[in-house]
Amino acid sequence: MTKTESKIEDKKTITVTLSDGSDHTIKQEIKQGESLLNMAKQFQKEGDLPFLGAVVDNYVYGLGYPPDHDCNVEFFTYKSKHGMYMYRRSLCLILARAVLELYRNARLAIDHSIGNCYYYDLYTDIPVSEKILSDIKEKMIAIIESDETFKRQRMPKEEAIALFQREGYPEKARLLKNV
Repeated sequence: MTKTESKIEDKKTITVTLSDGSDHTIKQEIKQGESLLNMAKQFQKEGDLPFLGAVVDNYVYGLGYPPDHDCNVEFFTYKSKHGMYMYRRSLCLILARAVLELYRNARLAIDHSIGNCYYYDLYTDIPVSEKILSDIKEKMIAIIESDETFKRQRMPKEEAIALFQREGYPEKARLLKNV
């Protein structure tokens, strides 16, 4: 692709049809490559719960997703089934990152889920104390306040297995091998 072709492609607009639960539809022209987050900011109502993601043509995406075709978009908050799942999954990832950054030799293993809760086992080379749990909580708050976006990284299965083995997660590597 030449620079000229790239510039022409960047100027392409797409039509996104939004549904806010009422009987009308809002059509919004957006530049190709613009994320759902930019759109969400335009349609977020003051005092409402924040949008966590959107259903785009029946597929669930985070707000970092850039639609690249005409589509139907329905934003969701924590109150929806998709929003609750996305919120809980995000907290799981933040917990895992906090533990990894604070205690490199620790292992966090999901034990089971009951209702709206996940139960984890925390394996460390030192006894788990209220101080450790407080440190993890503070680290999670700092990660959340940094307002970083989640980025999905796709790779071939063999590469992922090698990554988990290299990083010291043999149980994850074993799970992938058996999929």
